[in-house]
Amino acid sequence: MSMYRLLSFVILLTLGFGIADAQQVQPSVKRHPGDVIHYKVAVEGGDIDKITDVTLNFWSGTAISENQQGLSNGFPGSCNKTAVPNVFDCSVTIPNTVSNGDYTITWVAIGSGPNLGKRYDGDYHIPLVPIENPKTFNFPSKVTVTEQH
Repeated sequence: MSMYRLLSFVILLTLGFGIADAQQVQPSVKRHPGDVIHYKVAVEGGDIDKITDVTLNFWSGTAISENQQGLSNGFPGSCNKTAVPNVFDCSVTIPNTVSNGDYTITWVAIGSGPNLGKRYDGDYHIPLVPIENPKTFNFPSKVTVTEQH
């Protein structure tokens, strides 16, 4: 193989890997309050037939901005049983009470009636959910209170 052909092959191979990497990186889709996001939870072992509640917890480590004070940086999402006994469908509506941020599932709670439940913390390898809430308010910079007679 000539040096030219070898160099051409290496360049094409390098470009090919660069294109493959670029195709794997997908732009984040901003979600907004009212949007529905979908997940599936599968469980194994234990008394699966006695599970009554499955809840996802979404949280953003992003600090709440000054113009979104009063909003939250976390929210729950409920799941429903499916025809498959160990699988739950989670269709979660993003509430209008959350601040801007990148949200992830920080834990899953599994319950079996009142006062029986367990929280499963973990890295669920779910892509971040970027949420943009247009709800903002420019709060006053100063507040003064005086007594009235």
